[in-house]
This record gives sequence, structure tokens and C-alpha cells, in this order.
Amino acid sequence: MPDLLEVHVFGGKIGESIALKLPDDRWGVVDYYTPILGDPGSNPTLQFLRSKKVTRLEFVCLTHPHVDHFQGMSFLLETFPVRQFWIFGAMTHARLHNRVGMILRLKAESSNLNKADAEATSELVEILDKVYQRAKQGSLRLIRLQLEQHLMTLPTNPALTITALGASGRSTTMYEDSLDACFDHDDEGKVLVAKVRNVNHNQISGGLLIEYGQSRIILGGDIEKAGWREAMRCFESQNRLASTLVKVSHHGSANGYCRGLWGVLSPNKSAHAVVTAYTMQRLPSKKGLSHIRKHAKAVTTTSKTAVALATGRIRKFARSTFGVTSANALLALQNRFPVAHEPSDLLLGRCSLRFNNDGTFTTETDGEAGRI
Repeated sequence: MPDLLEVHVFGGKIGESIALKLPDDRWGVVDYYTPILGDPGSNPTLQFLRSKKVTRLEFVCLTHPHVDHFQGMSFLLETFPVRQFWIFGAMTHARLHNRVGMILRLKAESSNLNKADAEATSELVEILDKVYQRAKQGSLRLIRLQLEQHLMTLPTNPALTITALGASGRSTTMYEDSLDACFDHDDEGKVLVAKVRNVNHNQISGGLLIEYGQSRIILGGDIEKAGWREAMRCFESQNRLASTLVKVSHHGSANGYCRGLWGVLSPNKSAHAVVTAYTMQRLPSKKGLSHIRKHAKAVTTTSKTAVALATGRIRKFARSTFGVTSANALLALQNRFPVAHEPSDLLLGRCSLRFNNDGTFTTETDGEAGRI
């Protein structure tokens, strides 16, 4: 039986996590979101890793400092020994990562998020403290994600390589400047709240390019237009972005791709796309999803119901179909057809793809996941 590369994408109404099983049986995790903050053991990615008898991780990758990509990651770091930690490129020193944590907290509070969501933002500092301490002790290797940064080569046959996508040095500098602008230069303890909204954490989002024979996988993090333009300048001439699988960046937002990108990612509609939702921000957007469908061979999501909520399909369906129906009849229909109402659960699902080195693969979905 050939050695397979496995990609398992988890998501629900918010957040995403990706577990990778490499052909030599080592495991890695890219981003990590725990839906129930007070119950870290409930994380579906953690449960999946435990079900596979995983005892250690070759790497953990944090693409950028948004809560829906790191909530609960500190527990993951306590649960498994981790050999490498790959982190978005702007984390250059302790003062800076404390600033990022402060800005995240202020953004959460100004967005009227609940207390738990606001408190979750402070976890970033805890995660980075653990990582830096272990790196100093020599028990963990810390690598910052920068465009074209080589991350790993496995001596398999054929070799598997992992390369960083974004952010460029220019994007990192712009991001750090936007952070600096939030603090009074005469009193560093004073935050200029009006400047906080100008900080865009997606500006430094990293991603991964995984190459294994004829199989090419892109995990797009939350990379936006500028980041993709830079990636195209670096990789397009070598045709390295033509993919078998694309984990769609920024939850299917229209900002998650630039002009011409999907023609490069999926020439002749060759790529399978996986979308994770973010219903509070109405992602994926109708525009973004329509654009991806035009170019991808197939589109799968970790949560069909979450996508329907984000794009308004559920509300439209309930209103147009049942608009003149009595309340009792509507309730009965909603119980019979769950798509007609907004569920209260987490809408979790998993998309799993297993790749041979010749570019062929199989797919499996679980929970709310499926084709859209």
C-alpha cells in the first residue's frame, strides 16, 4: 500500500483546524480552534488525534493571530510534545507579541463580543510564552513563516516538501507599523483606540504549500489579496501553485483571492476546494463562493448548514417557502426539514482527503461536512 498524505479539515459555525498525517506517519496541526472555551477536551481535532493514537506532533503551525485560528491551542501544546512551531512572521520579540494580544483584546471589546470571547484573545500571549520558553530550552524549534521559507523536507520517495506562503517582508513591516501606530510614542502604556481598527491581522497570515510527487496542497490560512499577489510573483513562473487541493483562504471571502489567482490555483478546473465558514462575518460570501465554484473541480465545506446560514440560503428558504404557513405547521416543517431554521448547535464537520503521490486522492466527510 502506498504511503499516503492525509489532510483533515475541521470546522463549524466559526473557526478551523487542520490535522496532517505525513507519509512517514508523523502528524502536524495547522491552526486550532476549540468551539467551547471552557471545555478544551471537546475540541474535535484533539478527539480525532487521540482516536488515531497520536502521542506527539512533528509541528504546529499558527498562521496568524485571530481567535478563530488559535482558541484552545495552549491546551494542545500541553497535551502533545511538539518538535517544531511555525508562526506568522511578525512575532519578532516579546514586546511585539504583547502588543498583538492587547490589540486583540481591544478589538474584541469594541466589537461587543461576550466576555468569554474577549478573554480568549489573551490566550495568544500564553501560547507564545510557552513556545518561546521551549525554544530557549531547546526542546522546540521555532520557525517564522515568511514567503518562500522552506519548512520541511521528508526523505520519502518521492520527497515531500513544505514551503511557507506569505507574508512577505513588506507585509510584515506594514503590519508592525500599524501596531506601533496604536500606541502613544510618549507613553507606551497609552493606547490610541481610534487606530486599533486599522490593524488587519490577515495582513500577516501565512499559509503552506505542500508538494508530494504529483500531489500539491495549498492551505491558505486567511491570506488576502496582497498576500496572494506576492505569492503569485514568487511561485507562478514555476507553476508551483497549480493544486490538487486548496483549503480556501479567509473562509471564502471575496478578499481571500486576487485577480487571476484561481486560474493559477486550478488550471482547467483541476483543484478540489475546501471551505470553512465564519457565520458571524457571513462567510463564505456569495461572491466569493461563486468565484471559487467557477474555477474549482469540486467544492466541499466542513459545514453545509453554516454555509447556508452565512450566505442567507436558510433564511430565504424559510421565508419564501413558508411565508404564509401557520406557526404550528411551520414548526412541524422545521422539525422535518432542519435546513428551514437556524440550529443552535456548533454545526461541526470534517473533510478528509488522502493523497497518493501520483496526484490521485480519496475524500471522506463526517458530521455537517459535504459538497456544496
